[in-house]
Amino acid sequence: MIGYVTLGSDNMPRARAYYDELLGSSVGAKRIMEFGDEEHGFTMWGTGFDKPGLAVTNPVLSALVENTSGNTVRARLWRGRLDPDADARTVTEHRLIYEAILDRDSERARLRAAAHILGVEDAVRALASSPAVS
Repeated sequence: MIGYVTLGSDNMPRARAYYDELLGSSVGAKRIMEFGDEEHGFTMWGTGFDKPGLAVTNPVLSALVENTSGNTVRARLWRGRLDPDADARTVTEHRLIYEAILDRDSERARLRAAAHILGVEDAVRALASSPAVS
C-alpha cells in the first residue's frame, strides 16, 4: 500500500507546472499540501488524503522523507480516511517539521517528526478499535 511517492527536483517551479498539468489532466489530482518557498518547498498532489499521492520537494528533503516514512504509510492512509481533522493536522505537522529543517534545527525537526509519527500511530490504534472500522 502506497501513501505517497516523494520525488526530488532541483527546479521546483518547473516540477510544479509539469505535475499540475500531468496529474490534473490525467487523474484529476490537485495540490493538496504545499509549503515552503517557490524554489525549495514541498508540494503534494492527490485526489484526497485517503488515496495515494505524489509529492515533489528538493532532493535532500526527498531522501529524508523516503528514509523515514515507510513504516507509517498504512497508518497515514487509515487516519486520513477515518479522521475528519487529519488533513489539516497533517499539513500543520509537516509544515512544522519542514520549518525546523529550514532553520537547520535537527533536534527540533527530529522531535517534530517523532511526535507526528506517534500521533498517527495513536490515532490508528484508536480508530482500529472503533465500530466504524469493523
